[in-house]
Amino acid sequence: MKKIILSAIVCFGLGVNLANAEETNIPTLAAVFQMNTTDQASVAAAFGKFAQSDCRKSMPAGIRIMQETFNGDEDISHSVIWNFADAKAMTQSFGALGQCRAWADTAAVLSQQVEFKSQQLIITSIFYPLLISVFNNLW
Repeated sequence: MKKIILSAIVCFGLGVNLANAEETNIPTLAAVFQMNTTDQASVAAAFGKFAQSDCRKSMPAGIRIMQETFNGDEDISHSVIWNFADAKAMTQSFGALGQCRAWADTAAVLSQQVEFKSQQLIITSIFYPLLISVFNNLW
């Protein structure tokens, strides 16, 4: 049984390692905000305007807004994903929002047009350190 588990971990690790070798810019953290809106055009326009601002361009973050096309019976219409290289980039980005007029305008639109459903902070590369830890403890 121990050999089967070890084999599975090694195979998984090789797969993760190969994926990491091809993707050199995988962000470490992702903040995902899920929401529901009936006015997609104004929300997209607000994020578009924010994307053109100087404060957004200086943030060490990637931001995507995505429409959910299939989500079962959940009433989530869009997800906004913020990607960060590390915790410092996340702190710097979210900290800058309080000083950014373009974000205040975007937040005003969101407060009128959006009902937020969930927020999640995801460590995107958790499996690789976990694998190393498990592998080291087996030897």
